[in-house]
Amino acid sequence: MDIITPVAVIAYNRPAKTLRLLNSLKKIKLSKIIFICDGPKQNNKLDKNKCKKVINLITKIKLNCKKEYIISKKNLGLKKRIYSGLNQVFKKYDRAIILEDDCIPNSSFFNFCENVLKIYSKNKKIAGISGNNFLNQKIDESFYFSKYSSIWGWATWSRIWKKIDINIKFWPKYKNSIKWKKNCPDIVERHFWNNLFDKVYNNKINSWAYSYLLNNFYNNRLTVVPRYNLVKNIGFGRDSTNTKNYSKFFFPAVIKVEKNLSIPSKIVQNKEGDMKDFAHVYGGGRRNSYPFKFFYMLYIFFLNLLLK
Repeated sequence: MDIITPVAVIAYNRPAKTLRLLNSLKKIKLSKIIFICDGPKQNNKLDKNKCKKVINLITKIKLNCKKEYIISKKNLGLKKRIYSGLNQVFKKYDRAIILEDDCIPNSSFFNFCENVLKIYSKNKKIAGISGNNFLNQKIDESFYFSKYSSIWGWATWSRIWKKIDINIKFWPKYKNSIKWKKNCPDIVERHFWNNLFDKVYNNKINSWAYSYLLNNFYNNRLTVVPRYNLVKNIGFGRDSTNTKNYSKFFFPAVIKVEKNLSIPSKIVQNKEGDMKDFAHVYGGGRRNSYPFKFFYMLYIFFLNLLLK
């Protein structure tokens, strides 16, 4: 199956990881790749050299598809580069599959994204499609619906992206609203996200992804999550921006999802799956910090009671 949906590849200064991704893409029949690249940090020769290697790689590598480039000469930073780059993509295309340079998808990821993009192309309840199932949670259908918008390999439509408030200006009012308590009724989970979104709002975390997630919370949108994890992340370590710390839950097995999808009859949040994801992936990654450790231990205790 040829993939008609354009694929946006986000790269910066990691030529080895970028090459691994591009080699994996050679096996897929893509129609178009759009490269979004940030520029080197000022007065940083090492960064300049790495960025130059990435640019040489993406311009010279032979891929069986058309290539477009959105390249910044100066360093914009993670949040601004990805946001501005995807703005350009979605001005031209009504949908896209997005991969950062450290996300290696299996072949079924593309068919999955393209098919689900068609199924929910006009459905306002759906924010997008994720390639991540961190716990490979067992379900009967080919996918389920989550309030979490994991972006290690994902896809969405221009109609969703164009309405994103990247600066989350609505957060202070939303944080103190009844709506937020309804959207996030668990007090431990709400404590966790309040702390994190405060940092994003005050520019203490350079992340576009958390802003994207909060926008989906705010607009009551759900994300399609595949039956199996479809993407391997190879970006953890010192050269990453927001993923320096390891957790075993970030490295689930990568398994192909079937081509003929079994579609859920209703669009309903998988609350049990989201509770497990928060406990083991989102909140769990910080379970050794205070004061969150105390709340987290209580959360796990009550979670286990509920799931018995």
